[in-house]
Amino acid sequence: NIDKELTLNFVEDGISHVEAHSRFLTKESLCSFAAVVFLGGCSSVLACSLLTDEEIERENVSAVLEVLSKLEPWQHFLTVSTPSAMEGTTRADSMNYHLLNAYSFSMKKREKLIKQVLQGKKQKLLPRVSVLRLGNVIGKSPGQRADGLVGNLFRDAYTSGFLQVEDHNSVLSFLTLEDLGRAFEKILSIPIDHLKHFNLW
Repeated sequence: NIDKELTLNFVEDGISHVEAHSRFLTKESLCSFAAVVFLGGCSSVLACSLLTDEEIERENVSAVLEVLSKLEPWQHFLTVSTPSAMEGTTRADSMNYHLLNAYSFSMKKREKLIKQVLQGKKQKLLPRVSVLRLGNVIGKSPGQRADGLVGNLFRDAYTSGFLQVEDHNSVLSFLTLEDLGRAFEKILSIPIDHLKHFNLW
């Protein structure tokens, strides 16, 4: 329930963690951390199809910019996007936004507005930002989505005993949770003054 306040505090390997919905994070609470990771929002094509354009904008764009505005220059802000944000690209300087679904469009807008904010006059007052374009993340996790390809393949194999593949030429990459964790650790290990203001991975 995105309207319910959720705060989970725990310590792991001597590092304090706080998990909370972005709307309940204050500037004072965020200043306790050298890095802030935003993994919220509407995180799939299916989930976005159940929301209005205004709700998608609020969850995937406005909420990110709101957290960003509460951070200090010495902090590192990490968030995610999707490779499908570039599906409408025909040239490096040309973007056909009408080719994107609502989810991909919101992620592209997230990237674009973050970059615009960091290029503005207040750049020196804002944190370093890293955006990771993630594909299909899979792995053992309580929060693992069940509507993705892997979940659907397991369901079909279990319920029908066979898999129906329609396009044998399609290629889809997967990223394991373990590799994603290593990527976050690697990025967070980079000294803050060695990072550009906007980093797209």
